[in-house]
Amino acid sequence: MIIQTSTNNEEGGTVIGAGVFEKDTTITLYAAPTLNFSFIGWTDGNNDNPRIVITDTNTVYTANFVYDNSEAYLEQITALQNDTATLHNQITSLQNSLMTCEANNVDLQGLLNECMNLTNIGSVQNVPLKIYPNPAKDEIIIENTDLNIENEVIQIIDLSSRIVSSPACSIFDSRISINVRNLSAGVYILKIGDFHRSFVKE
Repeated sequence: MIIQTSTNNEEGGTVIGAGVFEKDTTITLYAAPTLNFSFIGWTDGNNDNPRIVITDTNTVYTANFVYDNSEAYLEQITALQNDTATLHNQITSLQNSLMTCEANNVDLQGLLNECMNLTNIGSVQNVPLKIYPNPAKDEIIIENTDLNIENEVIQIIDLSSRIVSSPACSIFDSRISINVRNLSAGVYILKIGDFHRSFVKE
């Protein structure tokens, strides 16, 4: 039996599985669309993909592809690409931080306990504290209407418990700006008096 395949649009994709087979052979056909095209079914009305066929007579199977240029489709692809890139960067930063911990014989269990507390605010005062952007590139903004840091020491601590910076800050309205441009990529702890938060420098 000769099984042939074709498409309604050569640019839309290809079909895999054609060939010469014995009668009553079970074969699989797969319609593979190219970028920006979608498979919408076979010309005989079947919509399976992959499609299982039992050979009986010489047959031609034609796959139908349509061009998909919808804004929603393109936005989904772009968003997925951005999410994947962000996740890759975060994983890389975490891997680098873990290697630093191992190289410096850091107590990882103690570090884990510390990280579990990073989402909690200091025990002295119950003051909401917001840090953004996170991950940060050039600066981080601390937003809080009640936090008074005039007499507090600001410290940035890496995951090996080393103080890497005691930066000056700029205060405007209810927000505090801290320059982190010179930090290496990785995970850090921002400590202001009794308050602490983690952030990622990309």
